[in-house]
Amino acid sequence: MKRLFFAAIVACGGPAPGRVELPPPAPSAASAERPTASLDDLACTPHGLVAIDPDVSGALDAVRLNAALLSARDFAQRCCGGDETGDATVRVTVLPEGYDTRIEIEAPDALVGGPAGACVRASFHRVVVKSYRGEPSTTSIVVRLR
Repeated sequence: MKRLFFAAIVACGGPAPGRVELPPPAPSAASAERPTASLDDLACTPHGLVAIDPDVSGALDAVRLNAALLSARDFAQRCCGGDETGDATVRVTVLPEGYDTRIEIEAPDALVGGPAGACVRASFHRVVVKSYRGEPSTTSIVVRLR
């Protein structure tokens, strides 16, 4: 039995080490230029574009549109870059031709023209509706800026 064990150790090059030390990976150029994002920075990162397809009949899929608008509202409520607070009513109009979303914000002028207003507008412009059969659709949503 000892000979078989000795033959196996010799054939495999000796006993396996108990621990292997590896040097840490070198940082890549991309990670060296980009700082690590904080949770506050992540809260200010908008969601990706949301493309709303028409339903099976070619009409506007109102359920998916409402879900996308609620997601945009959730992001807009965390808009960063301004001291403005309060409620803003956002009116979103989508057209049957598709890819044309009109955003109107009803709020104090300081909010509409300031950084928070630009952030709110940008968050709703990320909802894209593909062409559909039917009439223009307008939805109003209240955004509470903190």
